[in-house]
Amino acid sequence: MPKQTHKKKRVPFGSKGFLVTCHRNRESNSFKEVKALISQHSEQVEFEGSIEEQIKQEMEHLNKKDIEMFDIVECQYFVETQMDPNVLGQKILSDIKSSGKKQTRYTQKLIPIVLTCHAVKDDIVKNTAELIESMLPKDATFCLVSKSRNNSSFNSLELKDWVMPLIKDRKVDYEHPDVTVVCNVVQLVCFIGFIRECNQKLSTLNLETLVSP
Repeated sequence: MPKQTHKKKRVPFGSKGFLVTCHRNRESNSFKEVKALISQHSEQVEFEGSIEEQIKQEMEHLNKKDIEMFDIVECQYFVETQMDPNVLGQKILSDIKSSGKKQTRYTQKLIPIVLTCHAVKDDIVKNTAELIESMLPKDATFCLVSKSRNNSSFNSLELKDWVMPLIKDRKVDYEHPDVTVVCNVVQLVCFIGFIRECNQKLSTLNLETLVSP
């Protein structure tokens, strides 16, 4: 009988959630940790609008029997959420940091992503430009984190050259930015994030270093 192969589920364009980095061959273990973190903190987060409805939607999303992580490459996957990943992510990271207790064993980084899109120049520029207008105030300082991995069409430097002109009227600050702009391309997907109020260890979004000396 032929051995069954695991069919990867493609990351849907137009989604928000978390880009997760984990230890090698521990994607499934990491996913269980991330799902638990999201479930644990969803009810603690304050949102504008209908809080009850957003929590209900998130819990229904988490409790679906067919909920899966979206495999990307080794040691990296994507988890889609209904809630604002910035608010939820900040809550998770802040709680871990304040408690001083390590809450994950296999999960390394948890990067909030506000939009996924097709990794082609036109789509990246269009979507990033639109998000900049709504998520990056004119008087805010920023730093850009752009990477291209497993994509033969363009490299990280080219990606940076496409995005930087879109933010040229804002002030760059790589030490203490008001907003960290994330533009990560992995294979055929671009993951775009605008991470607010980052500082030192929190800016690394690394769950392991948050509680290290």
